[in-house]
Amino acid sequence: MMIITTPAAGADQGTVAKKQAVFRAPVPEDGPAVWKLVENTPGLDSNSVYYYTLWFRDFADGSLVATVDDELVGFLTGYRRPDEPETYFVWQTAVNPRHGIPFLGVKLFQAAADQQVANGARYVEATVSAENKAILMVLKQFAKKHSAPIETRVLFPSSLFSDSHHDEVLYRIGPLTAD
Repeated sequence: MMIITTPAAGADQGTVAKKQAVFRAPVPEDGPAVWKLVENTPGLDSNSVYYYTLWFRDFADGSLVATVDDELVGFLTGYRRPDEPETYFVWQTAVNPRHGIPFLGVKLFQAAADQQVANGARYVEATVSAENKAILMVLKQFAKKHSAPIETRVLFPSSLFSDSHHDEVLYRIGPLTAD
């Protein structure tokens, strides 16, 4: 478990108002709260409550949730690729914009990816829409922090999807080494 403490939004230096974000491995009971967060986050692909509940049973070791005062305010799902165990794939991430902690999404991604690198991952992957500037910034910051190159290519073209889905562009960062 990792704790991030930052001044609450609007707090001046003379106040003691600080919020703590706790990053921890998810448990199946987090499934409904994560589903609700996804449903309230524009642009994210929706999955079922069952999906998140099952994911947090079977893939908790590659995922994290963020809580503030025991309220779930963010999550990240990821896994080590079975055919490439040195590759950590980040599947989905979101944070509640009203949590009051600056750069919580960035910190959540970095904590999850750094944890995987410390456990032997040499590459971090994610698929991103070209319009998702926020996650692209996070990926570029992570690559810069690790002095690692980023390779991109279309992993799945939009023609594979039945709706007006975008191309899924793969961003592959690495090789990485633990600090």
